[in-house]
Amino acid sequence: DNSTTTEGDNSEVTSITDNKGNSYLKLREHTNAGAAGSTAMCSVWATINIGVTGDPADLTITFNGNRTAKVVIVSSFTPALNSTYELLASNAVSNDGADPGSLDVTTPNEENLWFRATAHEGPADTYTKTAAYSSAAGTASGSGGSAVSHMSLAVEADVFTGTSNSSDPSWTGSRDHSSVLVALKELLSSPGMTASDGWF
Repeated sequence: DNSTTTEGDNSEVTSITDNKGNSYLKLREHTNAGAAGSTAMCSVWATINIGVTGDPADLTITFNGNRTAKVVIVSSFTPALNSTYELLASNAVSNDGADPGSLDVTTPNEENLWFRATAHEGPADTYTKTAAYSSAAGTASGSGGSAVSHMSLAVEADVFTGTSNSSDPSWTGSRDHSSVLVALKELLSSPGMTASDGWF
């Protein structure tokens, strides 16, 4: 849920830490403007996990204030050994009482990881990922009571070679949405390696 009332990045998530000591970087955050608790906020963060095998490390997410409902999804991708990542581009969109809007960015013509998160003001209505994207996941804070007492979150990802990879999922229910799309490049640490040796 949103706590601030203006459109854009209002630093509603102030930090993320875990029990392994990893450092988290905010890639993009977006608040859908509206009264506190009435719309949606979406914040996407990343880390290079160290000391985590199997299940993700326990996360502590710090917000700038209280909120009605909140959900989180942890997605993991496997790059080449000791490599890191660069944020190439990001974009965000708000949609009020409507389906999530289309999002795209422009990147160099190379293999990158495209990742979209969409916050949904309401219960777990039916989410359908963008057909061209290869994976998706979703979760909700609950289903009882009024729609505005819950938040849902869905993510989709794609490893794609090209300069444009539009994301346009659908979600039943006329809800308020906040969506963030990021494109990440793998930075290889060893000479002679190619992207096909990493991520994927």
